[in-house]
Amino acid sequence: MKKDFSKNERYAMKFFKNNGFEFEALKQYNSKTKFKIQKDGLSYEWELPVGVEDIKKYMSMFVYSHEQKLEIQKLKEQLNE
Repeated sequence: MKKDFSKNERYAMKFFKNNGFEFEALKQYNSKTKFKIQKDGLSYEWELPVGVEDIKKYMSMFVYSHEQKLEIQKLKEQLNE
């Protein structure tokens, strides 16, 4: 993994750290960076596209997506009880 991260990549990594997410930058491409994210018993890959103009809004959408994944996990667990 190359070490020269863009401003948006650095913001996302700081955001993850400040919000209790464990993360690993898996691969940088010309068009995106792939991360492995872990929190609240969930583990998944997430992509940050290069062309994101409003990183704060994009990260708020990430949080919403994470919360929805948690809700889906809880509902699946309730169905299996």
